[in-house]
Amino acid sequence: MVASLPGSAPRAGLGAIAVIVGLVGADAQAQETDSSLVAEVITQDLDGDGGPETVVLFRDKDGILRRAEADSNADGLADMWVVYSYPDEGGMLAEFALDRRGDGEPDEWRWSVDGVPTRVARDVRGDPRPDIWSLLNPDGRVIAVESDTSGDGSADTWSEVREDGQLENTAYDTRGDGRPDRWIFYAADGAVERIERDTDGDGEPDEVIR
Repeated sequence: MVASLPGSAPRAGLGAIAVIVGLVGADAQAQETDSSLVAEVITQDLDGDGGPETVVLFRDKDGILRRAEADSNADGLADMWVVYSYPDEGGMLAEFALDRRGDGEPDEWRWSVDGVPTRVARDVRGDPRPDIWSLLNPDGRVIAVESDTSGDGSADTWSEVREDGQLENTAYDTRGDGRPDRWIFYAADGAVERIERDTDGDGEPDEVIR
């Protein structure tokens, strides 16, 4: 998890994320910090409004980008935080945290592989912790969604999404044991096609309700 810092709601979204990922090789004046990382302070137009925003890149002694902070609304406070990692098999993973509400806490998280977003999580309750998770395909389309409707921090609703954005099916955990026990299947027009349930608690449907 990315540590939260005081901030305010950013205007930038995926565009700003793409810009920051593209700054891995950016030239900037290095400033030594009190840690093992070196901060590079640059300005960049993150939201396309023609005005510069501040981005701070933190590199290790080998010049590898490890994390970044951005002030996307030019109020002098960070509202976007990024942590980078580099698996042994190659590529670059990035975890983003954004403060969209302006309360100083992250309320949206995004994960990407080599600059391509793979997952998105959002906090809609203000706890702050994720309660909606979306899985993306390489084109950025949502293909599955998990939700925490009880507020206990664990998913209890699981949905699969068709290419046209309509729900294909949704599974519910109504018992609170972490396993689905009720399923609703939808037709292409969004109408309920079938409802099933699990009567023996094994997490698999065994009865058709309708």
